[in-house]
Amino acid sequence: MKAHLSSILPRALQRLARRAAACATLLALALACNPAAAQNVLFLHTNEPTHPDADLDAYTNLKNEFTAAGATITDVGGLQTAGSISAATFTAPSGGAYDLVIMASAYVQVDASNWGPINTAISNRSANAFIMFNDGCCVPANISNMVASVAATGAFTPTAGSVYNGMVAAVLNSNSPYSSSFTGLNPFIGGYIQYFNNVPANNALYLSPGSVPPAAGTTPVNNVYGLFIPTAQSYNGQGACLFATVDLSPFVSSPAPSPYDPSAYARNQHKIGPAFLNAVKAGGACGLPAAISKTFAPATVDAGGASTLTITVDNISLLPVTGLNVTDNLPTPVVVGAAASTTCTGGTLMAAVGSSTVSLTGATLPVGGCTITVPVQWPAASAALCTDAGTTVTNTITPGSDFTTGQGQVNTPATATLSCLGAPELHIGKSAPSPGLTVGQISTYTITVSNQGAAAAPGATVQEALPPGLTLASATGSNWSCSGTAPVVCSYSAVLEPGASAAPLLVKVLTQPGALNQVLVNYASVDPLGGNTPPTAGPACAPSHACAQSSSNPVNAPVPVPTLSELALATLALLMAWLAWGQRHTGTRRRH
Repeated sequence: MKAHLSSILPRALQRLARRAAACATLLALALACNPAAAQNVLFLHTNEPTHPDADLDAYTNLKNEFTAAGATITDVGGLQTAGSISAATFTAPSGGAYDLVIMASAYVQVDASNWGPINTAISNRSANAFIMFNDGCCVPANISNMVASVAATGAFTPTAGSVYNGMVAAVLNSNSPYSSSFTGLNPFIGGYIQYFNNVPANNALYLSPGSVPPAAGTTPVNNVYGLFIPTAQSYNGQGACLFATVDLSPFVSSPAPSPYDPSAYARNQHKIGPAFLNAVKAGGACGLPAAISKTFAPATVDAGGASTLTITVDNISLLPVTGLNVTDNLPTPVVVGAAASTTCTGGTLMAAVGSSTVSLTGATLPVGGCTITVPVQWPAASAALCTDAGTTVTNTITPGSDFTTGQGQVNTPATATLSCLGAPELHIGKSAPSPGLTVGQISTYTITVSNQGAAAAPGATVQEALPPGLTLASATGSNWSCSGTAPVVCSYSAVLEPGASAAPLLVKVLTQPGALNQVLVNYASVDPLGGNTPPTAGPACAPSHACAQSSSNPVNAPVPVPTLSELALATLALLMAWLAWGQRHTGTRRRH
């Protein structure tokens, strides 16, 4: 019998490689389905007809700009239609709130009935921020209603300023406390505009070309290209962040006969989207203090395995944020596995073991943020969901419904995935010796190994512990190689698919005289996961399906019955013949 250690290590590596490949596949799928920190943007606009001066690609360029920056766009046209906008319009497909709402118009009037729902959505922060690109070229009502929307926030009351018929390179007001999110967008290219007047210096985000940034403060500024209102100033801190400009031409790319500079969009491209999306993140210009994220560690488990869910709530402000509420509904079949804990201040944390709901209510978000830590489990009873390819579930917290604070929150959903990979489950069986153990004779034990798990095993390793009184004669079987004697270690080199069995392993033993009048227990074990570390074969072996035993009482060989040799048989035959001749000869003499 020759040792085949070279076949044992590769099988362990094969199993790791198979699991690594499955994990990589699951990770790729998870990333494809759940792009990191994707922000949801609602695009509201009028349906524009063909016009000699219109840029037919402006809306397309606008959507492409924000999509390229990582946003998910929901396109809703029809602002010109009465009643086309309602409160339901501002519910994202995920069921939560949008991060950003963009409103755009040019040659078509926004129906007056739609301004009410828009203003209400701003007032109750149905989205983190609103941007208004209502061009000043053609519909005075669009401009006056936009100015009224700005004034309704209560931050300040702007007025419509002068009209400028030409392209402009608006200057970023670097002295504004809200400029940090927009440093990559300077200048802001536009044209054929109407300026705002009476805008506080801090809120005057973009200025007319050549302007010197005014000192920070509340001094009114005129000729403002773009104004900005943070959440703290919107509806007494309850409303959404707001940016407004009387211009759609930043997205122009059409050549003549359009009077616009066809290079406007090219000069703004890849700058507008990142600037505004950064503004609505935690710590951005909008001033939203709180954002939520989550992770599972490890992100891949076996059936019955445990992971740790960590929910992180960030606070970038300099003060604690009250009114923190978090609810997380775990995806089926994941359940809370042990007591949860939190570093958030106060409030009530509920996470019953065995349940699928975690909630924190009435808490305070400390400066720097806090975490909720929840041990979770993929129940062994749900092993059927775990396959060799793996099953992934997605856990999402939707801001606005599952996550709120008293000062608002970033509305980007927190998403994490947990995957369950199938695992091999090798079972072992051992027959009684055949023939029964007899002193001085060879008997055979038959060992069987089967895979009753949900994933393939790269091989099998069996440990055979022969008791004193039995000597190994041989151990053989198709694809089996064995080494050693105390114990015997046998390796199976073929893959065992779910439901498959290995070729029988035949262990032949010689019973020694000292085994007479004893009970011999022969133990065997198999690595249940198909690796090369079987449990120690013996009475304490576990788990039970990876262990086997056979008990026998050896007997003496039977005493042989004496037999005659060929010479003895020949002699006996001669003797019988002589006796027969003698009897015939005696009978003849008597007759005479």
